[in-house]
Amino acid sequence: MSEGWTIRPATPSDTAGCGRVIFEAFGAVNTRHGFESRWLSADFASEFVREFASLDGIYSVVCEHEGSVIGCNFLDERGDVRGIGPTAVAPSVQGSGVGQALMANVLERAGNGHSVRLLQDSFNMGSMSLYASLGFEVKEPVILMRGRPSEVTGMLLGVRPIREGDLEACSRLCHAVHGFDRERELSDALRLEGRMPLLRVRDGHIVAYTSGFGTFGHAVAVSDEDMRSIICAASRSGQDEIEFLLPTRYSEFLQWCLGRGMSAVKPMTLMTRGRYAKPRGPWVPSVLY
Repeated sequence: MSEGWTIRPATPSDTAGCGRVIFEAFGAVNTRHGFESRWLSADFASEFVREFASLDGIYSVVCEHEGSVIGCNFLDERGDVRGIGPTAVAPSVQGSGVGQALMANVLERAGNGHSVRLLQDSFNMGSMSLYASLGFEVKEPVILMRGRPSEVTGMLLGVRPIREGDLEACSRLCHAVHGFDRERELSDALRLEGRMPLLRVRDGHIVAYTSGFGTFGHAVAVSDEDMRSIICAASRSGQDEIEFLLPTRYSEFLQWCLGRGMSAVKPMTLMTRGRYAKPRGPWVPSVLY
């Protein structure tokens, strides 16, 4: 215990408190820098926490003061790579050590045997400084893209929803690109309401898949054309717009998105601690990694 607050594992009764802190924390920093927050309300954030924290393999922790949640953090333990976030601290206690204590808790749990990764808003110098001081290194500049790409004639060929029987082949593709798979995460996505896991088959082989676009979805592909195909298919599957995180080093991919009417919403940064190998193909990270 420090400064009258306590770090402890989260329980279902903390859901509303976590949602409130996430809404307030991200709303404050985004507004301060002229960006919109994806956390539309405290209720919206609470519903996310309820669903996310209930998944097998998600570790949740809170900071409590006088019976109220003033900070929260999450660790995705569903694969060999660990993903951290969302990490949130109530605006009234930011800079007091709560964020550092929450990060220390999940890093201790992750141990030294795993690569640990996160994405942070590039304009948030407070979180950038905190993560760098804890040994995280900048690996990729990323942009949150949003829109509905135009001129998709012929781009949807071979795209279909992912089925349980596709998981092994999707895992092989992810391993070929990243050196690890995200099969448990993809399996969860098949059961989550509102997600649209898609794949593309070309010449009898799975050449691209997404666990569902949005900041908590990821994707990998053999070629840029394959990645573009599932982006176009997702944008034509009932949503007005889609969102995804685009590594800006893929300049041709970025130019294609912008040239078809999509918008760059805000900059983010992929930071890692532990082993990291440069991806060997087109990829879209989630907000975790």
